[in-house]
Amino acid sequence: MRSLRLYSLEIVQQPQRARMCGFGDKDRRNITPAPVLKLVAKSKDGKIVTGDALCRQAFMVNADLWLEDEVTERNLVLISSIASTKSPTRAFTYMSEPHASVEHGEHGETELSRENQTDKARRYEGSARGPIDEYEFYHYGEPSDWENLSTPNLVGQTTVGGQSAPDLDGKTTHIWFAFNMLSIRTEGVFKLRFTLCDVMQMNGTTTKILYQVFSDPIYVQSPKKFLGACDNNDLANHLNKYSIRIPSRKDEKPPKE
Repeated sequence: MRSLRLYSLEIVQQPQRARMCGFGDKDRRNITPAPVLKLVAKSKDGKIVTGDALCRQAFMVNADLWLEDEVTERNLVLISSIASTKSPTRAFTYMSEPHASVEHGEHGETELSRENQTDKARRYEGSARGPIDEYEFYHYGEPSDWENLSTPNLVGQTTVGGQSAPDLDGKTTHIWFAFNMLSIRTEGVFKLRFTLCDVMQMNGTTTKILYQVFSDPIYVQSPKKFLGACDNNDLANHLNKYSIRIPSRKDEKPPKE
């Protein structure tokens, strides 16, 4: 029955901006407002399947970082002070984070791979919206040397599980995904790509990708240019009442003197 359903994601609260957090961890600020997504499930005949009929533990959503063009990944950033002293043996156009790489099975099914952390310094596979043409490999000598050259650009909780709560009407239950702990290290205009997976269909370290969607542009600014945190919309405030933690502007720390 589950295999006959069609799944999608609706971004019910779009991220707008963020204050770059740089390479330190002491004063990290989250993307504002926090992205919130709703799982939309439909039966084969197009009827909506409510959250009451779904197993929320089966679904997870992963977020990764792209440029505004939705073509170029920005999951990793080179640490220039170190990278300038070393030269890679090959040149590459982008980097991708290992914990959310896309693979394709024997029958063309798209899958999300959860790589072992011990492999992350050795292989970085390119995420893709369609079939993968090739894999990208990076070599900076020993893995320990290479690993010191880069750091995640998107930091925080990049994968979240679903939580059940009623919609604003108080009657219809849905499954929601709230990304309340995400920060971006560098300035620029980015988009988040959200990937919906069914963890009940895991095959070893891979699982099927059910749906992918990009957010609106996120404007990441320096501390001096940052316009401040945004208010939550009515739906996000409503979900807060059901223990779905979505930070509001009043939760922001006051600026240091």
